[in-house]
Amino acid sequence: GACFVNAADLFVSTSGNDGAAGTREQPWRTVGHAASELRPGDTLHVQPGTYKEKISLTRSGSEGSPITLQADGAVIVSGKGVEGENIFHIKDASHIRIIGFEIRDNLKVRDGSGIRVEGASSKIELKNCRIHEIRGKDAMGITIYGNNAEKPLSDLLIEGCEVYDCDPAQSEALTLNGNVTGFRILNKICRDVNNIGICMIGGEAWINGDPTKVTRNGVCRGNRVSRIRSSYGDGYAAGIYVDGGSNILVEDNVVTGCNLGIE
Repeated sequence: GACFVNAADLFVSTSGNDGAAGTREQPWRTVGHAASELRPGDTLHVQPGTYKEKISLTRSGSEGSPITLQADGAVIVSGKGVEGENIFHIKDASHIRIIGFEIRDNLKVRDGSGIRVEGASSKIELKNCRIHEIRGKDAMGITIYGNNAEKPLSDLLIEGCEVYDCDPAQSEALTLNGNVTGFRILNKICRDVNNIGICMIGGEAWINGDPTKVTRNGVCRGNRVSRIRSSYGDGYAAGIYVDGGSNILVEDNVVTGCNLGIE
């Protein structure tokens, strides 16, 4: 594999202690604490179990040395009883990978997400995560907000993720909005939500003040979208929707049982 400078394999366990060293023998207890300790090239191995927490990622990796959060086995990150709108939150950070988590129970949400990425973040990979039971209003699975008009949110990979049983109305289950460039949405399952499934948006002034900075230069391929049905209005939820986005390739997707297929 790649050779990282001073890269470490670090560990979190439900039997750990945040005062420990973070090694396999002396793991940390919370993903949130670990996230504040990780350095470029580090891989955090989260051991099986349920972690009730919400996690802010503000540290960046570097080119060739990303920060990786890896679920080793069946790892649930639950927002049940935890304050805050997003379970994983990345803002103005780059070279981060989140792999293999079950993310659930973000309840009584008013504009929140299982995973939210915003600001001038870049080189973000979200892979093989399962996101469900995001409940409330504008309770979204994955939210990518290019809300910095000067610097785009760029180089984004969302692959092999599953989003279901969420309440995104009047927003979207997976949304890319605003100043976002260079993205791939691949082999994802989106089903059983109460508004639009996968959406690539431009032209909304609220996102960063410059409606010309739209979601652009991306691919939406190999996704399976089903039972996307709006809970309000006349039922116009599309499985996949390009809403003011630009230079986007939508191909080889299977869309079934939605109010609209591809819009």
